[in-house]
Amino acid sequence: MKQRYFLEIAYDGSNYFGWQIQPKQISVQEAIQKVLSQFYNQEIKIVGCGRTDTGVHAKQYFTHFDAPFHREKLENSLRLMFPEDISLLAIHKVSNEAHSRFDATERSYTYYLHHGKDIFNRQFSLATKLKNLNFEAIEEACKIFVQEKNYEPLSKKNDTLNNYHSMVSKAIFTVNETKTKAVFEVTANRYLHNQIRRMLGTLLNIGQGKLSVKELEEAMQNNTLLKRNDTVPSHGLFLHSIKYPYI
Repeated sequence: MKQRYFLEIAYDGSNYFGWQIQPKQISVQEAIQKVLSQFYNQEIKIVGCGRTDTGVHAKQYFTHFDAPFHREKLENSLRLMFPEDISLLAIHKVSNEAHSRFDATERSYTYYLHHGKDIFNRQFSLATKLKNLNFEAIEEACKIFVQEKNYEPLSKKNDTLNNYHSMVSKAIFTVNETKTKAVFEVTANRYLHNQIRRMLGTLLNIGQGKLSVKELEEAMQNNTLLKRNDTVPSHGLFLHSIKYPYI
């Protein structure tokens, strides 16, 4: 009888074209499937807890697979076989009905920013003029993100979606005392394509005075497009944590 496992992993997404398998590009999913298929000497398919875009990283990510038979030293062997930019954090034995995507109740992301030029953080943090931002306006805008559930104004048109709802329970923009580093934290039940990167793009536009809090509020309430709907780059975004009722 097959045994289902959850793999808890972390990865640096710099060299991957996102999580999902691509026809001509390397993805995180493909890299892990290759390792598992080699380990079991047969094709193994995995299911991820969600998609991450090209260049996005994960400090905690879950994927599940069904082991065709028992093998000793599963965790130790996979740790050695994984690529250097993908780390196996833990293996969880779960029921055969458990699902890494559908059973996740909460997903949290963090996006890192820094002021000016910082050559040692440039691959994992966005360079911007933090010291020039209006943080009070940004804080007010974050409250709107938690209050409103329809994120169509901040989303790319997708005819396959039934709705554009995202239940955001946390949206916090934190800056250090010297205003040299900042982090944007978001928690929700689900996300639309590029939602977090567009949320942060909106916050930066508000902080720079290019967009007002009122304009954001009206767009979210009336489901109308913003006059500026910028998307920040992917390299500063990390999937931070996933919650399940049984892990």
